[in-house]
Amino acid sequence: MDQIVHEAPDPVAESKRRRGKREFAEGRRAAKRIFPQLRERYPAAFPTKAALVRPLVVSANRQIAEDFGFSLKFVRGLLFDWKESEPYCRAVLTYTERIKLDGEVDPEMGVDDQARRMARQQLEGLERRRAARKAAEAAALAEVPSAAPEPAQVTPPFPATSEPLPPAATASPTPVAPARKKLTLKAPIGAEAIAHTTTRTVRTIEVPESRGKTRSR
Repeated sequence: MDQIVHEAPDPVAESKRRRGKREFAEGRRAAKRIFPQLRERYPAAFPTKAALVRPLVVSANRQIAEDFGFSLKFVRGLLFDWKESEPYCRAVLTYTERIKLDGEVDPEMGVDDQARRMARQQLEGLERRRAARKAAEAAALAEVPSAAPEPAQVTPPFPATSEPLPPAATASPTPVAPARKKLTLKAPIGAEAIAHTTTRTVRTIEVPESRGKTRSR
């Protein structure tokens, strides 16, 4: 039975790999600070308009490292977000030739199938992340409780009026006949006494006198 021998990692190579990862990460963090300098130095290679973006030649990394005194790993990190951006990936799928840093086309450096495949995968990933972000925003909006609707105003069946309503008609009280009182009138001396039943209305009663005159009362 053959014995499997595991070789110990080369400490020098391991140190280079760690240093390369560190420099790559440093280049990505420094991109926002240094990229304006790249645009000023190579305006044709790093345009501000998406329609002018073109694929760069592979040797552009080495030239930038020499011009600025950076390591290749640092330059790769510096250009990582640029080459992963949507305008650059679309340029790789659109054009067949690459340009140098001065904007001139290099006829010997074309865009191969592997570069196109990587650009297409990157665009698909960007589209998926964009769709997931929109779905998350829509879900967050759906979870926000909506304000309760205001109660509908009920329109009265008749227009409102500021004038007071007339008092309700009341039935007229039934007239009650006044109580009758028995009034006795005393005739003067010598006349016959006459008893009369009267109401409150004053009546005139003529009583004959002994002398033949009529007396009003």
